[in-house]
Amino acid sequence: MGHQMRFTVLLVEKDALVALDLEYMLLGAGLNVLPVNSVAAALDVTVADVDCVLTDTAVGEDDVRPIYDRYASAPVVIYSGVDERMALSDFPNAVFVPKPSPSRDLLWEIVKATNNASQATSKRRAIPKSRRIGREVATAVRTLSLPMLEWQSKVRTLQAVVEAGRAQARTFDAAVTLLSEVDEARSALEKISKELTADALLDSRFVDRSKSLAALHAELQAVVIRAKN
Repeated sequence: MGHQMRFTVLLVEKDALVALDLEYMLLGAGLNVLPVNSVAAALDVTVADVDCVLTDTAVGEDDVRPIYDRYASAPVVIYSGVDERMALSDFPNAVFVPKPSPSRDLLWEIVKATNNASQATSKRRAIPKSRRIGREVATAVRTLSLPMLEWQSKVRTLQAVVEAGRAQARTFDAAVTLLSEVDEARSALEKISKELTADALLDSRFVDRSKSLAALHAELQAVVIRAKN
């Protein structure tokens, strides 16, 4: 494929057969390959020797986040069978390729990501900052995602009970208890917000979760008032 593609890919793969197939594909395309089978081994590689990282979201039972953080100046291609949105939430700014995919598709994404990075030095320097912002937002969003669904379901149930005029006293107690949980989440969100960068605070995911929590709080306050009356 030509001399211009002679960059080095850090291949992180625990399964020996999968690793051999990927290494063969990369070498056949004229790329240099540094194959490793563990997170620890990947972290021992000199950062300057790596132009691109190819990995799954985990190596065995080990999370690859340390690899993602260490090689912040190089593009990371996540080749995985996990949900794409979940993977990119945990590894913002990575390139995601679903497993399995045709070799040409995986190779194309690796080459494209690496060439784009090498041709735009200023953008490469900006990657660590954008990754930090993405990680901040992902942490904040995960803090709210799971309880939000449960709270929304409970609020809908309480609203239905209040509208039907049944069990007002028990509904009031349940709403007050739930409101206390939501208030704790709002306090936690305020604390997280103080630690986030301005760019992270403007991220649509964070803004949407914040608005959802505020709306839920308002709905729950209305339930408390109606149940009390």
